[in-house]
Amino acid sequence: MMAPGDLKSSVSKKVLKYGFLGSLGLIGIFFSWISVAVAAAGFAYKVSKDYGAPQYVKEFRWKIRNCEMNFDQMVQEMMKLDPEGTTTFEQYKEALQRDLVGRGLMHPRELEQWEGELV
Repeated sequence: MMAPGDLKSSVSKKVLKYGFLGSLGLIGIFFSWISVAVAAAGFAYKVSKDYGAPQYVKEFRWKIRNCEMNFDQMVQEMMKLDPEGTTTFEQYKEALQRDLVGRGLMHPRELEQWEGELV
C-alpha cells in the first residue's frame, strides 16, 4: 500500500527500498541452506566416527540405540566389550553401579534398592 509521501519520493529511493526488502528474502534463503549444511556435516561426523571402530563396538552402539534392554542385559553387552573378561557378571555389575553412584548418575538409595532386590 502506498502512502501519500511515496508519490513525492524519487524513483531511486523506491528502487533501493524494494531492493533492500528483496535482499532480506535472499539472506533468509542463504541462512536456511546453512542449516542444511550443518545437518549434513553432523551426519558425516556420525558416520565417520563409526568408520574406524571394530565391528563389535558398532554392534554394541546399534543395540544401545535400537534395542530395549534392562540393566542386566546392558551389563552383559558391556562385558562383551571388556578385553580382559576376568570379572564375573556380579562383580562387573557391582563395579558399574558403584561407578554410576560415584559420577552422580545414580542416587545411593537406588543402589541400596537394587542390592535389596539381589538378595
